[in-house]
Amino acid sequence: MSVKNAPESCHQNRSLPAMKNRIQNLLVCQTKSPKHLDCYLHRFGNRQVLVAAISWTALCLCFIGCQSYPQHVSRYRVDYFEGDIDSASAELDRILSKKTKDETVFQLDQSLINLSQGKPTHTEQILCNVRDQFKTEAQILDIADLSNWVRDDRVRTYHPDDYELLFIQIFLLLANLLRDGDDAYAYANQVQLTQNEIETKLKYLMSEYPENQLTRNERFASAANKKSPDLLDREFATKASSLKPFQKVALAPYVVGVLFEQTHRDYDTAARFYEKAFKLNPEFKEAKLAMDRCLESVHSSTGNGVLHVFAAVGKGPSKIESLEIPTSQAMLIADRILSEIGDHSLPPTVSPIKTARIVTPHNSISGIQITIGDQSHTTQTITNLSKIAIEQQKAKLPGDIARAVVRRAIKKSAIYASKDAFSTGNHSLADGLLNLGGILWEATESADTRCWQVLPERIEVARIELPAGRYPVTFQAISSQPGQQSVNQAAVEIRDGANTYVFVNFPTTRLAGKILVSGQNND
Repeated sequence: MSVKNAPESCHQNRSLPAMKNRIQNLLVCQTKSPKHLDCYLHRFGNRQVLVAAISWTALCLCFIGCQSYPQHVSRYRVDYFEGDIDSASAELDRILSKKTKDETVFQLDQSLINLSQGKPTHTEQILCNVRDQFKTEAQILDIADLSNWVRDDRVRTYHPDDYELLFIQIFLLLANLLRDGDDAYAYANQVQLTQNEIETKLKYLMSEYPENQLTRNERFASAANKKSPDLLDREFATKASSLKPFQKVALAPYVVGVLFEQTHRDYDTAARFYEKAFKLNPEFKEAKLAMDRCLESVHSSTGNGVLHVFAAVGKGPSKIESLEIPTSQAMLIADRILSEIGDHSLPPTVSPIKTARIVTPHNSISGIQITIGDQSHTTQTITNLSKIAIEQQKAKLPGDIARAVVRRAIKKSAIYASKDAFSTGNHSLADGLLNLGGILWEATESADTRCWQVLPERIEVARIELPAGRYPVTFQAISSQPGQQSVNQAAVEIRDGANTYVFVNFPTTRLAGKILVSGQNND
């Protein structure tokens, strides 16, 4: 049956030809000929066909997509943590050759894999390129990417969390120090600047979301006592500044102190930076020893040099999907109330609100033992990357939940508007189909768990003064759990009055990759 021969009721609807074309495009896989579509229009009517098309499209969204991000990273992440750096690198190169929208987050992993392979120059180049790309993309308004409100945050172009921006600067500092150290001072300053920007942003977030630690009840109570607005602002600012401080990066000022101390002139400047490192991390005793040494204007004894070991230890922060059950329950109550008092029902909140949470695996490694002849030394933690990531994520979590709730509200509003536009009656076929489509649409949501996957839990350091010469140095993880612990050795050249830098990576009790020694890299 053609449109020409369709019943009179169909001819009376002037929008039928346009509607037919739209539905035919939507249901192209389901209609074998125009006759089938005409019969469908005649049987159910235009409104029901459109509703069915919307519901069918929502159903299809549940099954659209390719291999998920966690499946992509699982293989090379396992290889990396097992110490098989070459296999991890090959798998990552294969993924990067496909040029996906997640290319930048994979490049972050690639940078640390290259560092473990003894390629600090490549690491520095990758991180500089990624950092610059993130800065460029940050200029684009997030609202411009409307697809994330239709689906979820996974469809957005990847942009790092604040802690990842900070860690980029940290590993740029270490990579440059292992290469030649020419830009190490500049990178250390950038670490400080990035940290200040993040802390300012987080304090603002904590003032916006009082459940984080600030409560506006105190502000209202003060207002009731007729305090001036200026005084209230000062009190509120004082409380914000008195919050428990975030974990700071003591590594940056410590490295600056190391660089100034090596000049054998700027001991006062070196002592100031060591003092700053000690204030940021009072548990790092090496900084206090360095301060005392600089007060005596001594870098090392005559004929001696210094070995500085930087160790990446443990498996670091990653993201998992978390269900916000209380928020989901509140959303369900709200949509049931609106369904009762409104003209149309809303799709019930069956799928919970989902956000990404940062977790850190349990790490049994307490430090790295360094053996030189009959001497034995142990590294100390200077910066805990996992603590930084977790603290920052806690501060921004209310905003992430709010974003997820807004997205869910937009989807419910779209379904409600569709019902209102086509005047669907409650408990009708069209109403049921739209509710089903809304439920399936919400079910497609998942949290964005993309992140820098191969970060260490913490950065540890050790300073060892030795007579000038060449030494075999052994590195071994110290673990509370029995298991296979690799013993790894490298030849290290100590120069009179100079610093030598070494980097080792122990995500587990096994060394991942090579032992990097400054001045001995060939990338």
